[in-house]
Amino acid sequence: MKWAIERRVYPLLRPLKAAHGILRKRETLLLRLESDGQTGWGEAAPIESYDGQSLETCDSALRTVLPILARLEPTDPDVLVRELDRDLPSPARAAIDTAARDLSARLNQQPLWHSLGGDSGGPVSCSALITSADPIGAAEQAQAFANAGFRTLKVKVGLTVDEAVVGAIRGAIGDSIEIRLDANGAWSEREAAAKLAQLSHFHPQLCEQPVADLAAMRSIRSKSDVQISIDESATDSGALDAPLAADAVCLKLQAWGGIDRLIAAATKARSAGLLVYLGSTLEGPISIAAALHACSRWCSLLRLLYKQLALVT
Repeated sequence: MKWAIERRVYPLLRPLKAAHGILRKRETLLLRLESDGQTGWGEAAPIESYDGQSLETCDSALRTVLPILARLEPTDPDVLVRELDRDLPSPARAAIDTAARDLSARLNQQPLWHSLGGDSGGPVSCSALITSADPIGAAEQAQAFANAGFRTLKVKVGLTVDEAVVGAIRGAIGDSIEIRLDANGAWSEREAAAKLAQLSHFHPQLCEQPVADLAAMRSIRSKSDVQISIDESATDSGALDAPLAADAVCLKLQAWGGIDRLIAAATKARSAGLLVYLGSTLEGPISIAAALHACSRWCSLLRLLYKQLALVT
């Protein structure tokens, strides 16, 4: 089995301002595994300011384990991934897991969702991300997304003009479209309580990660009229266990380190009573596609309709 790593840079059409910084481009590592004329694709897409992982660290980790992987049979990805299941950065593990499963499926002449045991299902509802931190610009984007057919919009909060931006969006789209807030853990518990009380007037569907700490999240949930979702702390110990810290959870392929762990986390979270939806960290098309395939398998496992699992950006 042959392998290769290629660095890809995706410039964003507009800068994205969030509590952890401003993102102007996405740099990823594209992993290619080849065997018997077939190619499997994976992707490592860390954001150091967001998840503490660097592209260089992931690159080094991949180059350390891939020579071992190259000597293994690609037909059983579970065995292959277990062989390499050491302290890899989660984005690096996600790249290997995705590429190995993709290659195995192609060698067996199957689509990945079928290889995973999923079904073809139907369409997956997606949300659109508002990138403007300016009320006028945010309202214009919201209107354009609504006209394009999106029924859920996501907006970053934890910035300086949250109320003005969310108010402008609600004014532009009316009450028939959902708004999800994402604070990226920017607020203290006191700030979160005050901010959510203000923003509740705009009837948001939920707020992702209003505070960084799970204990504080439980406290906020008990006081707020806004539903709370776990995002960055979803991989923390106890995050998916009772007593629940939130009403929902946003699960991400890169954070969990692969399709197998993503499916396991989704199953556990749903069993605990959390609403589950998948998110991305604006990585490339390989990871987005992998998350959709994971969607198919997870929905098949729990015998749920696709509409119960939304893919968000």
